[in-house]
Amino acid sequence: MRARPAVSGRRECFGGPLSEAPAFFILFCICLSLYLDTFIHSSPVAAAASLSLTAALILFITERPVKGWLPVFILVIAVSGIFSLYSLYIINKKIILPDSLETSGRVLSSRRWGRGRALLIATPCGKFAGYVPDKGAPAEGCGVILRGALFGFRSAAKPGGFDEGLYWRARGAVKRIVFFEIRETGQPFGLPAWRAKLERLIDERLLPLSASYMAAFTVGRREPPAEALHRRAGTSHLLAVSGLHIWIIAGFFMFLIRGNLSRFLVISFLLWGYLLLSGMPVGGVRAALMAELFLAAMVLGRPSSAFNNVSTAAALLLLLANPWYFFDLGWRLSVLCALFIAASAPFIRGGICSAVCLTVLLWFVTAPLVTRAFGEAPLAGLALNAAAVPAFGVIFPLVLILSLPPLFGMPFSWIAAGCSETILLFFQRGLEWGSSVITGAVGWDAPIFALSVALFAAAAALRCGAELKRASIIAAIFVLFLFYCPSML
Repeated sequence: MRARPAVSGRRECFGGPLSEAPAFFILFCICLSLYLDTFIHSSPVAAAASLSLTAALILFITERPVKGWLPVFILVIAVSGIFSLYSLYIINKKIILPDSLETSGRVLSSRRWGRGRALLIATPCGKFAGYVPDKGAPAEGCGVILRGALFGFRSAAKPGGFDEGLYWRARGAVKRIVFFEIRETGQPFGLPAWRAKLERLIDERLLPLSASYMAAFTVGRREPPAEALHRRAGTSHLLAVSGLHIWIIAGFFMFLIRGNLSRFLVISFLLWGYLLLSGMPVGGVRAALMAELFLAAMVLGRPSSAFNNVSTAAALLLLLANPWYFFDLGWRLSVLCALFIAASAPFIRGGICSAVCLTVLLWFVTAPLVTRAFGEAPLAGLALNAAAVPAFGVIFPLVLILSLPPLFGMPFSWIAAGCSETILLFFQRGLEWGSSVITGAVGWDAPIFALSVALFAAAAALRCGAELKRASIIAAIFVLFLFYCPSML
């Protein structure tokens, strides 16, 4: 029997775009339609333009269509069109409410906002966002009686600035309420009551540094000193409950538990319990969905693609649940990081040098989003993340485990509390030293933006099966396209 001719290693790994990443093109079409709608202001035109560009991209990457390619192509385009029109409908749907109202509700979240508190309140008329002084603010989870006037959200004062409307719409609020009166009608109950109890226990029973980090890891409260240090060091993402925390927990219990079904049940329970406790941050939810898809594939004995089935599908599910997530910085950073890592991983060989290289590239890919939101991106993050992220993979579970004895009031818990405090003290000193040695920051500028777009577009195109030449052309086209259009990035 004649042996088949050998094919290149790359063609053994990847096929055409519709066999490698059909979900990615659906996600791409939805995001592009939402982006175009911001300055075209016509949903049908935005949907048609995004569909045309998505179809052109698939055709450009596809070199040799195989048998059965056309029905799959039609299905992907049809699904992309339906989902895009649905997302645009949700975004542009008019909400008619009275100018003022008097009703009852429940405080879903209460967070520090300048010198006061920002409240998200669920009522029979919808969810509203409002601001109150810190003193006497209703507790999270309690019932309230409120009376106030309803207003639209304030837009960003300048391009790239904070947009109140986009922030709160991503969290479900439909209007801003100015309170004439708000008073509690009952004590917090349910999950918010447990969150408040845990927060009190953390403050009462843990040492200061451990309490600061544990509050960030669990209930999502970030203390100003720790947050300021991590911002200088370019490692703020370590304090936010995100994909890194979720995958550390999942990986830890995957190592401990044997059996795919047992892993799926135990890890699913732990992940969603952890997320409910931490307030369901969008980055954490995206990562949990990724983990669920990965674990489900293991149970079913089906192969899972980190780029298509896991990263893209998780981002797509979130976006369909709430299209306003597209404008949320947390969703953008989370999805951008996950997709870039999943797209780049097959092309970067294992090892310390490769991990450092990926960390540096990831800094450049996310820099435009960070600089637009916060004004600058610390250069220290380029170097410190390469060491801080692996170290955090050990520190995070250690601090969680060592904090349990003090929280439960176990004998000799002062030993565990002291160990936790010492570990975090050395970690902070390392960050302080690194941020003092590597000073300076970069703001938003055109070259870094172009490099970010080119890196992500090229990595995604290569992962979808494009040749290097075509991937380079795609990267160049997207850089020019985003420079020509009014950019939101």
